[in-house]
Amino acid sequence: SRGNHSYLLSNLHLIKNRKDFGVISVSLDHDRTFWLSAVKEDKMTWPQFSDLKGNDSENVTNWQITTIPVYYLLDANWHVVDRDIMPSEIVVTANQYFDHH
Repeated sequence: SRGNHSYLLSNLHLIKNRKDFGVISVSLDHDRTFWLSAVKEDKMTWPQFSDLKGNDSENVTNWQITTIPVYYLLDANWHVVDRDIMPSEIVVTANQYFDHH
């Protein structure tokens, strides 16, 4: 997962309507210190969330997470537009969405 953070940071500027696009991270970590260190070291500037329950988190069930990392594209009303997006496809998928909405 951590390898994808630098990719996101260096490619988010390629998204059309960047002001209308946001990123949040939901971590399945158990260790608060490790999680917060990773956020800082990876220079993730977007909001971070974790209940520190790992795979026992309700987020696993609620979001139907079967692999990590997993990326979803949500609209402004939190409806899932696309799921299981590969990091290399995030810019293209987001731009296609903005082209049609």
